[in-house]
Amino acid sequence: MLIHKVDFTSREAVEAIISQARARFGEINGVVHSASVTSGGMIQLKTKEMVAPVFAPKVLGTRALQSALAGSRLDFFVVFSTSLALTGVFGQVDYCAANAFLDAFAHANTLRGDNFTVSIDWHVPQWETWQEASLASMPEFQAQFAEAREAYGIKLAEGVELFRHLLSHSLPQVIVSTQDFQALIDEQQRAAGTSLLDQLETNRAAKARTRTEADGDYVAPQNEVETAMAALWEELFGLQRLSVNDNFFELGGNSLLGIQLISRVRKDFQVELPLNRLFETPTAAGLAAAIAETRLREKEAEEIERLLREIESLSPAELEATLAQELKNE
Repeated sequence: MLIHKVDFTSREAVEAIISQARARFGEINGVVHSASVTSGGMIQLKTKEMVAPVFAPKVLGTRALQSALAGSRLDFFVVFSTSLALTGVFGQVDYCAANAFLDAFAHANTLRGDNFTVSIDWHVPQWETWQEASLASMPEFQAQFAEAREAYGIKLAEGVELFRHLLSHSLPQVIVSTQDFQALIDEQQRAAGTSLLDQLETNRAAKARTRTEADGDYVAPQNEVETAMAALWEELFGLQRLSVNDNFFELGGNSLLGIQLISRVRKDFQVELPLNRLFETPTAAGLAAAIAETRLREKEAEEIERLLREIESLSPAELEATLAQELKNE
């Protein structure tokens, strides 16, 4: 056995590992690529920097392996994908896209007549628990994943037998599921995100009421941002006279409503806030403070950038004179 920790996105590093394996064991007959990184967050709030680590093992790693093994006659090149590449899932658009790349890679290799390549789209293996761990801040989704894994998960022994079975065939992509997969997709399409949000709107309208003194201590907004944030919460929850210290979850908020709230914050206040900020400070006052902090950091960054541009525009003599003046003023 040969175990190495290596930058899987580096073609040079992967080629070095392949060379070491050949030197120790002889010719390589097959590859199983199962490296994976996942994340969470709304698609509207994701940046290239956030997506890159998720794409790295699936996209760059696969290409690095392909390059390092160019010219080899492999019995098999197996890549582990997921059925989420076909169904999608809330908060993991980058992970779904990275696995969709694996599916396309397997089909492309097959069309070119390269080594036998198969992408296995696993559906909820019982032995994997990373989904629940990655959703620790969203307990409702976490519980749903745990229940689905227990009810529909593929058992380890079944997975091993299926793996052996697939190696004896020549299909470029296989979906492994204990459920009627087409029926599952049809059901998800009927329960699209817009329908879920429409249902939330209906539920909020049914709960709409006017706040009374019996609802607890009322704290009025203290500034313009808190006022706007409280108004947004009143709209989402169908409440009037909402206190800026009311807890989002005690008011009946859930993960889906939280996603909608953060999306509205981004649109109305032009500020990027991560969803987990809502779980850390689940009040209108808390989110208003987070907006103020973010705006202050952005302003400071802009000021630093302005000063750097000003410094870069100075000649050495002007820069020396400016520094001397600053020292004199101190």
